[in-house]
Amino acid sequence: MDSVESHEGFCDEKGITFPLLSDEDGSVSREYGAELSIPVFGKFSDRQTFLIDSTGKVRGHWLERDGSMASVKTPEHVNQILDALKEL
Repeated sequence: MDSVESHEGFCDEKGITFPLLSDEDGSVSREYGAELSIPVFGKFSDRQTFLIDSTGKVRGHWLERDGSMASVKTPEHVNQILDALKEL
């Protein structure tokens, strides 16, 4: 659950111009079932992507640990999202 400052640095580094959610207190992660707690590592968010439309409806969901999400470190996951956007 990264800070606003962490996200700002990431966006600057990668040239990202759209807003990223900062969930420092973990409340959004809990609401979406993405919060993980591992005793040795503490609490963090499970890597997931949600595609949410302008009405707030979740239109797509990808989860790294169940295999539905391609690695976020490759263009393949971006293509998954773009393909889903084309279907809207």
